[in-house]
Amino acid sequence: MTEYHAYWDWTSYFLYLLIGIVVLLLVNFAERQAQQENEKKIYPKKSWYAYGSAFILLVFIASTRLVSKSVGGTDAWNYYVGNFQNPVDFHFNLLDILTLNKREPLYDLLVHAVRLFTNNYHIFFIVIYSIISYSLLVYISKNYTKQSFLFICLPFITLYLYSFSAIRWSLCLAFSLLAMCQMQEDKWYHAIGLSIVAFLFHYTGILILGFELYVWGMKNIVEKRFRNEQYYKLFLLICFVLVLLFIPLIRLIVIGTKYDSYLRRVAQGISLWGTLPLILLILVLFLFFKEMKAKDKEHLNFYGVCFNFIITPVVIFCGAYRFDYFFLLARLFMWSYVPSIIASGKYKKFNSHKDKNAILWKKIFYMGVIAGIIVWFTFRLYQMHISNSLMPYINIFWR
Repeated sequence: MTEYHAYWDWTSYFLYLLIGIVVLLLVNFAERQAQQENEKKIYPKKSWYAYGSAFILLVFIASTRLVSKSVGGTDAWNYYVGNFQNPVDFHFNLLDILTLNKREPLYDLLVHAVRLFTNNYHIFFIVIYSIISYSLLVYISKNYTKQSFLFICLPFITLYLYSFSAIRWSLCLAFSLLAMCQMQEDKWYHAIGLSIVAFLFHYTGILILGFELYVWGMKNIVEKRFRNEQYYKLFLLICFVLVLLFIPLIRLIVIGTKYDSYLRRVAQGISLWGTLPLILLILVLFLFFKEMKAKDKEHLNFYGVCFNFIITPVVIFCGAYRFDYFFLLARLFMWSYVPSIIASGKYKKFNSHKDKNAILWKKIFYMGVIAGIIVWFTFRLYQMHISNSLMPYINIFWR
């Protein structure tokens, strides 16, 4: 096999950017064709074709990529060589699961199931990325509103690219996103079942079970008592402080599990750059509290951002950086409401169709938003490409 080396590749960059834009355009087309009947979306054939095209594109790009020791995803080679071609014995021990030790069982079970039919890792990838791509599209579809500026959700593609390396965790994320969609429909038993599946793919999925408890508590207890906006904000800040105070106990719980290596990484140094967008979003959320909550369907993204804020001390001081990734889509959708709030709130002149200056300023404003999203996407991809071996992208059909 030809040996490849990872490096920043502009062709791969524009390919990933193009995939993200094309998928969002297809989603936007599909959703605008949909009709609302009795609070339920009815999709015509054109919408299904658009979603089908987006799904096929995502699965094709991921499953036909070439994987070697240096490209195609840092961990993908190990999963291909170590786990797929040479499967480990299936292991299920309830004590190991409860103590977060050893491997999660469902990934090994999936490997054994696919190996009954083939030893071709590209077919294995088709199975994996069908699940991942389906979950991303379902979540975006469930949360799409005409009030949101969908282009802001472009960084969703970083979750997709992250799955090139972190396969087990990405399967966990996929079932977590599906669980959140079930929560939106108040199908709590389905949501809990999917969360357990996510947990058995990767133990970090336990966070989603905690998130479900949080959402249930907010809906049935907290929001009934704290109807005042200021009290609500104060409650979130108190929860944040309480989690911060419990960090030493949380670290003690993690020590001795398979995740204690993350604590050692924290000891080497803490960077707050990764939490900066969340902090900015919380400030914007507190500023436009009622407007942003009102725009969010079933308030699930709103709850997700608030919960993400509350657990930030765990992310920073326990090295649980993947906890943030669970709520990336929630953060993006909440950000997507901000342009329309600004344009229709204090700055109503943006809505004037007669004032040429208003139209010009509105165009400049949205162009600035688009430029900012592309810059942020580029920054995140640059951070990811070395540690995750995402570039150059090499396909089995072209090299």
